[in-house]
Amino acid sequence: MSATAPDRPVHGRQQPPGRWHRQWTDQLSRPELQPIRPSRCSENMTTNHPQPPATTTATHATGSRAATLAVLARFFAAEAAYLSAVDAAVGTTVDPGGARFADMAACLDPEVVMRQAPGLPYGGEWRGHAGIAGFMAAMSREWSSLEFLEQEFSVDGDTVMVMNRGLLRSRATGRVLDTWVIQWMTVRNGLVAEIRPFYWDTAAVNDTLCPQRPNPTP
Repeated sequence: MSATAPDRPVHGRQQPPGRWHRQWTDQLSRPELQPIRPSRCSENMTTNHPQPPATTTATHATGSRAATLAVLARFFAAEAAYLSAVDAAVGTTVDPGGARFADMAACLDPEVVMRQAPGLPYGGEWRGHAGIAGFMAAMSREWSSLEFLEQEFSVDGDTVMVMNRGLLRSRATGRVLDTWVIQWMTVRNGLVAEIRPFYWDTAAVNDTLCPQRPNPTP
């Protein structure tokens, strides 16, 4: 009887010819083990072939955008809450600024910078947590409340454009300004790193705040 070489020895035992080959061929034919070409990673491309890397990429992109929107939602809510808390404490010995600003600070990069229009009472450049705290103190001296009516977000990587429509009530005059503000923002590592507000009408802002001027018409 002639001897034939086994396909592959396994633990000292011989398998029937072809069995090892069939097993590994079946394993390598599983869809999740197939190579993924770069073209398959496009979110806009549809195919019946499973695409684990594409799913991961899409999930990561969606997750990053969701995280950006979440930190901005917390930031704007904390800003409105800060003004409300200060207004409620007027005439009392309560100083809510520190506690309320902590909610905002949690959303801010330590080296955050805000650039406000120079023609506003709180215009100029404000840097770091201390700078933003100073800005909020200056803003709260002018406005007693802020209510966001509409917000639209456009996210492109670290850059976010926020279109805000809001109601601002002047502390000195009691007048309410319904206006738009576009904010060009940078969000890095889940924290707000830069804020550049662009007001629809800075003259209307100053008219609302000045007791000697008539209430601006929309």
